Amino acid sequence: MITQLCAQSSLEHLNNVKKELNLNEDHVAYIINGCVQLLIRPKAENNIQIILESGAKLDLFCIYDSSSVNDFHIVVNNRASVNLTHVCIGSLVKNNVIVDLKGEHAQCRSVEVSYSASQDLFESSIMINHHAQSTHSVVDTRSIVDDFAVLIGHGNILVSKAAQCSVAKLTHHILLLSKDAHAETIPAMEVLSDDVVAAHAASTSRIAQDQLVYLGIKGINADDAKKMIALGFLQSILKSHEEQTRIMNLVEEKWSKLHCRK
Repeated sequence: MITQLCAQSSLEHLNNVKKELNLNEDHVAYIINGCVQLLIRPKAENNIQIILESGAKLDLFCIYDSSSVNDFHIVVNNRASVNLTHVCIGSLVKNNVIVDLKGEHAQCRSVEVSYSASQDLFESSIMINHHAQSTHSVVDTRSIVDDFAVLIGHGNILVSKAAQCSVAKLTHHILLLSKDAHAETIPAMEVLSDDVVAAHAASTSRIAQDQLVYLGIKGINADDAKKMIALGFLQSILKSHEEQTRIMNLVEEKWSKLHCRK
């Protein structure tokens, strides 16, 4: 499926986009201040390709609450921008995202939040290619892994020789909540230009015992303290109140269902 978005997207154009992307009742598409906003819940196998023409803006919000395999390819042209938000709470999800920043001043911000528990498997790969000068990308990922779940994350950024005066940032931080949880994060960055601001970071950690002790002194039991720390860890990368409310409600719902069974 290939669709194109332009700077002057209309409601009629948006309806065509919904048809091209095969959006159903689980998906929402609308325009706010000239920005196309898509909320989708991928199921089964999906191959989505989107081209942003000059000046176009896209907010793509993906909720993975069922098993799915997804391939995204997004091309961003001159002064166009895309904001990607991925929330993974499904039991078996594999994502592959490629973003090509082809035009000058093209921008991409990607935020990914995942909560894997029980025997969940989540594999995530994102590749950002800077092809033109003055392009900008930020990839920020936070993952919680509990029980016997497995998380594998690949983050890659390529800055070509032509991408002078560009900015590229990549981070992935993981919080393990059980001794049997498994996580791998593999960040990679290749910079071929000599005038670039580039940075990447990755970490895997566990809840510190002194945090639990401190909250216990405040009268918070161990289970509630664990939940408070874990959700705060995810929430730290969410900028807007709307983002925080929408995403944390989804994560808390899954947390409650799982912990009610234990």
